[in-house]
Amino acid sequence: MKVPLKMKMKMKSPVCQEKGSIASTVGYSLLEVMMAVVVSSIGLVALLALFSQSVVTMFLVQEDLLARQKVREILESVSTARNTHSVSWGDIENVADSGIFQDDFLPMKVAGNDGLVGTSDDGAVETIQLPGPDGQLGTGDDISRTLTNYERKVVVDEVLMQDSNPYPNLKKITVTVQYTTSQGFQRSVAMSSFVSQHR
Repeated sequence: MKVPLKMKMKMKSPVCQEKGSIASTVGYSLLEVMMAVVVSSIGLVALLALFSQSVVTMFLVQEDLLARQKVREILESVSTARNTHSVSWGDIENVADSGIFQDDFLPMKVAGNDGLVGTSDDGAVETIQLPGPDGQLGTGDDISRTLTNYERKVVVDEVLMQDSNPYPNLKKITVTVQYTTSQGFQRSVAMSSFVSQHR
């Protein structure tokens, strides 16, 4: 099919069209591509920083959870010792008040014969088992960790009545566990509980 000559002359090439028309704005300029790369790079760097911070936070949460668990264990062991009469009511005091609990921060050691930690008969520094690379506890690749970066302190206080006299059958026990993170920060966890002479 032949196109008439008059029609051929009326058609214009897209290259010859005026500036600002549709054909002349097709595609991206180098400046637009560079701006997109810069914006994407900023976003990726921010995501990388967020990821590394979340890994550090996850490790700190594990350390903090371990410290809280050790505080609870001590508070429960005091109640158990009271219930089983393995120590007398008068023994549940600090050494400065003629009791059995040491006055200062001590390494995280296992309980001695009295079943209580923080006393003079404590054993070796405590070691815990953590899951290995397979994520399961009790398999051959478990990791043993000695709690050398943990210390604990038990403080026994009197509970005062309204007339400022001590309540004879109630004591307040505050346990503080402090530890040093792998980044060198000092952190601590403290909890208090009341223990009565009677169950």
